[in-house]
Amino acid sequence: MSAAAKRKDDRVHKKVPAKRGRQRKPAEKAMSREVRDMIPESQQYMQLLDFEKRLDSTLMRKKLDIQDFMRKPMKVKRIVRLFISNTHTNQPTPGDVSDEANPPEWTLRIEGRVLDDPSIKDARMKRRFSTFLNRVFVDFDSAAGLEDNIVEWNRATNSVVTDGFEITRRGSAPVRTTIMLDLDIQPPKYKLAQTLAETLGLQSAA
Repeated sequence: MSAAAKRKDDRVHKKVPAKRGRQRKPAEKAMSREVRDMIPESQQYMQLLDFEKRLDSTLMRKKLDIQDFMRKPMKVKRIVRLFISNTHTNQPTPGDVSDEANPPEWTLRIEGRVLDDPSIKDARMKRRFSTFLNRVFVDFDSAAGLEDNIVEWNRATNSVVTDGFEITRRGSAPVRTTIMLDLDIQPPKYKLAQTLAETLGLQSAA
């Protein structure tokens, strides 16, 4: 067989890929005026096409609304009540002899609770106090002579959620204490530099 005949035979036996079905556009489904005049039922068909168009438009609008809603976090205002208290044990009274086996101690408690929400019936669904915080910093006056005068709780290194914090120290004298709470604000906000704040007219920005 010659080379020319072989190339011709290859073209004859070459497989032709099947054409994929093409979805008709709404404009292609419309009937001409002449066809509608010939078929009385065509009016109902045209009404279905119009309904399909309005339904597609409604579904697309709802889809965009849902996507926009999912991108924006839902904000609900709640009141978190903060409780700071202290308890003490084995505190001496005038004339008492010191007992080394039971030294005087005191405990500082920092607690928080979201005020009751009538829409939440299950207590397990309520947010714990620590989930509102990124960091808790407690600074006891160094003049008090405590063992550790600075205590810090960091959310990044403590995954256990809680409704409060307790700090116990030995002693019987009043101690000046500074408590700082770093709130978990989403999206994060930052205090602007004085020059930038005056330019924008804002004290903080996300």
